[in-house]
Amino acid sequence: MDSAGNLYIVDSANNRILRFPKPFSQTGTQLPDLAIGQPGFSTGAPNQGGISATTLSYVTGGVNSTLLVGYLGFDSTGNLWVADPGNNRVLRFNANVLGAQALPGPSADIVLGQQDFITGAYSAPGNPLTSTSALNTPPASPSIPVAACLCPNPPRLSAAVFWSGTLPLPPHRWPPASSA
Repeated sequence: MDSAGNLYIVDSANNRILRFPKPFSQTGTQLPDLAIGQPGFSTGAPNQGGISATTLSYVTGGVNSTLLVGYLGFDSTGNLWVADPGNNRVLRFNANVLGAQALPGPSADIVLGQQDFITGAYSAPGNPLTSTSALNTPPASPSIPVAACLCPNPPRLSAAVFWSGTLPLPPHRWPPASSA
């Protein structure tokens, strides 16, 4: 749930996240007002239109695909962090693209676990999120909640890191470089 009271739910069967506007202060039928990971509410295939900053994949394999678990969470500034296990990455959706008038299929602005937004393949050992040792707490950090998805084929870890300290967390790099 975000700070405005909107509820976000991972709909892994349709490779998307749905936002329900303030469901606990409404009566009657609850309908989502935003789809993240899809261009709209009527599509559901993984990476609709090709892997990008606007797509999600919660499946692995081909004809006999396996449904993967997805996780999401918010950081202290309202940014949404999403584990995208089918693409071996974590995406951050800036709070600015999630406002009341948000358009369907918003773009992420940070990707972790991949070199760019259009790569989804697992690649060892260059992927920094392939082991839990990459999730060590840096010094002077008050807390770093982590949401993780362990994915079976191949074994890998997708993790969303919610930075609440004052140290900078540069895009595309985890753990942060140590200061000398």
